Amino acid sequence: MEENLNQNIAKAKRKDESRNRKGKLELIAVLIVLALLGGAMIYEFIWAHVIEPYAIKDLNNNIELPYEFGAEADKYDVEQEWIGDEDEEDMVFYIDKSNGDAFQFARYPDYADSVKFTSFYTCNKEVELYGFKVGDSSEKADKQLKEHGYKCIDISGGYYNYERGRINISFNVSIVTEENNEGNSFTEERVVEYWVELASTDKQRKGNYK
Repeated sequence: MEENLNQNIAKAKRKDESRNRKGKLELIAVLIVLALLGGAMIYEFIWAHVIEPYAIKDLNNNIELPYEFGAEADKYDVEQEWIGDEDEEDMVFYIDKSNGDAFQFARYPDYADSVKFTSFYTCNKEVELYGFKVGDSSEKADKQLKEHGYKCIDISGGYYNYERGRINISFNVSIVTEENNEGNSFTEERVVEYWVELASTDKQRKGNYK
């Protein structure tokens, strides 16, 4: 009888130990999940308030335009006669200039009731972006963009596309055949036009236009 009692006590202890181990494992799992969620939230905060603003500032410092990316349109005296098209629903309007430049102002859900400079297109050889411009080789453009933290995400049919956070830069090329000083011909890809676009931060498109 005493032996049975000892066996029952031992079984009870094993059950308690098993429950304790299970409880500890569940607690560790919960703590890991909370740590991951907290880390993700901290990363998103740092990305949105430190990394991306720095990237946009770097972009504005490396291109000379009359407007700064991300700046509100109200900051500038926009000439209405430059507006070539307007979308009332999305509040998008374009400014086209005869020199080959085109500027886009847009209001995304995350921009609330403000209209901001979000996109630029050019085939103008005078506008330099990160040290390259229209007419330069695709090799030079690729090198300059990668040196400034851009990742090439697509190359197809003379089209190159790069990303750095919310910033998207793309350009088209044409193949040019020339001769060097020795009279030998060579071919080279030259940039003929490029686009710079600042994407919305509202990735899920949950915001509302105000």
